[in-house]
Amino acid sequence: MVTDTAPTAGLVRFVRAGCEGTDLLISEGMYGLEEDKPARWKSLHMTFAEAAALARDGGARRLWLTHFGPSLSRPSSHLGRARAVFPRTVVGHDGLTETLSFEG
Repeated sequence: MVTDTAPTAGLVRFVRAGCEGTDLLISEGMYGLEEDKPARWKSLHMTFAEAAALARDGGARRLWLTHFGPSLSRPSSHLGRARAVFPRTVVGHDGLTETLSFEG
């Protein structure tokens, strides 16, 4: 799970090393658009597209976006931006579950 950070080359390396081939990356999607980020938070949170690029570049199989900003009243309205970068993206919501297998 990746939250409360902006994308960096180091974060991509971290995700790639720890998540290569992972079934599911759960990441924040605090903002739908870059211009929605307050200047003071630019280094603290990601847009949907940035999180999608992290999943793509980190080698994840799927991405769930969560940890939405309070100004993002309809997160699903920005899903297309993320899917343009990483098609296997889902917007998290209350009650969303997944069964993971830890067997080799």
